Amino acid sequence: DIAISMRLDPRRRYLLDLLARFQTRTMTGVIEAAITEEAKKVNLGGKSLYDRLEELWAGEEAERLARLALFARLELRTEEDAIWEVVLKTPGFWREGSARSSMDDLRLEVLLRHWQALKKHVEEHGSGGPFPLSETPQVTFDEDFPFGNFKGD
Repeated sequence: DIAISMRLDPRRRYLLDLLARFQTRTMTGVIEAAITEEAKKVNLGGKSLYDRLEELWAGEEAERLARLALFARLELRTEEDAIWEVVLKTPGFWREGSARSSMDDLRLEVLLRHWQALKKHVEEHGSGGPFPLSETPQVTFDEDFPFGNFKGD
């Protein structure tokens, strides 16, 4: 769970409090239920956004961006679209000969390994060209150490 903060005018704050009381929920529970109901109203490719959540959700930011970009690129924010543009222009992120149109085409392990450097690269250089994969240090596991000791190449 994450904490968020939001601004409400006093009347809406009181309304939220009343809803929580009348529904015997917490204010968080009321907000979560409202988000769920709104997500059920949004149509995304013949299913509700709520029903698509399992297809779009991933624990890693890089994978979430890839899933959303491949499914509904127009919904990317400006910064996300710039990152995705570089991902599309970088052959090393894709399986050779692929159409670059599905998660199966993406070399997700490579994207995950380079995610932080990729974001920094786009912040500094924009989305004009491919990401220089060869210049990024690789993180590997020391196979002699049973618990996966990290070492840089």
